[in-house]
Amino acid sequence: MLVRYFGAAKAAAGLEEETLPAAGFSGTSGGATLQDLLEFLGARHVTAPDGTPR
Repeated sequence: MLVRYFGAAKAAAGLEEETLPAAGFSGTSGGATLQDLLEFLGARHVTAPDGTPR
């Protein structure tokens, strides 16, 4: 799964895009929800890079 970041999300993540395994963030066998993805990305990018506006 390709995740592209724009605007504030791009600044906070410190990158323009990243590729994730489709099943890498879902704890269920029935598939992941958007909420699952957002929680996964939030935990993955806990701290913003230096110079990122707060």
